[in-house]
Amino acid sequence: MSIPHLDGHTRVVTATGRSRFDAEQRLKRKLAERVAPADEGITADTRVSVLAADWLADTERGELAENTKRRYREVVESYVLPPVGGLTLRECTPHRMNTAVQAIADTRGAATAKLSRSVLSGMFAIAFANGAVPTSPVRDVKVVSKRPTPRAMSIEEVRDLLVALRADERSVRADLPDLVSFLAATGVRIGEALAVRWADLDLARRRRGGDGHDPRNGGEVERAGLVIQAHGKGKAEDQALVLALPRWVVPMLMAR
Repeated sequence: MSIPHLDGHTRVVTATGRSRFDAEQRLKRKLAERVAPADEGITADTRVSVLAADWLADTERGELAENTKRRYREVVESYVLPPVGGLTLRECTPHRMNTAVQAIADTRGAATAKLSRSVLSGMFAIAFANGAVPTSPVRDVKVVSKRPTPRAMSIEEVRDLLVALRADERSVRADLPDLVSFLAATGVRIGEALAVRWADLDLARRRRGGDGHDPRNGGEVERAGLVIQAHGKGKAEDQALVLALPRWVVPMLMAR
């Protein structure tokens, strides 16, 4: 039987068997296995681990933030490859993918499972583009989880926490009381709090009805230590976030 190849040339696929029926069945199996030609980089027989490596290489060449690239690598190595890395792409059925992602949700939480699903979706987009899969097996994967009802700490609970931190020697040595106070006063992320520079604070404004604070987005870049990004998370460089500090946290900052 002749079939068109991706390079435009037609090639003949043959099969032999003990009978006409047997030969036809063998031929059909051969044709089914030719989802992608063998000389293409990604085929139906490619392992998920190889596909993951190709996808990570693409993300490294992209313009994503270094922290995002590092997080993707962690997700692939810690959550995606252990359950499905040894499978070939033809073995990655929707049921298997759904089971793997749901297991991540059950053990690591919905957020990690959703990120893992996004990573898998990007990986199988490459596989689909190479003709290795007829459709993405994670297209209809759902993350089922019980979302806890969030509850803000009461003022009394915040006060009790700060008192306990200031009374604990290990907490004081780790410089936690002031950090937690700043987090409670601003509601910023930990990375943003740790990235605050004195130039970002306008403590003199307390006499005019409020204190200014412009948090940056701090993060750890592999092999580079802690760095301060030029922009906040999800913010453009010219959209600095300015917060008014409550008066009670200003004496702590002045003391530091």
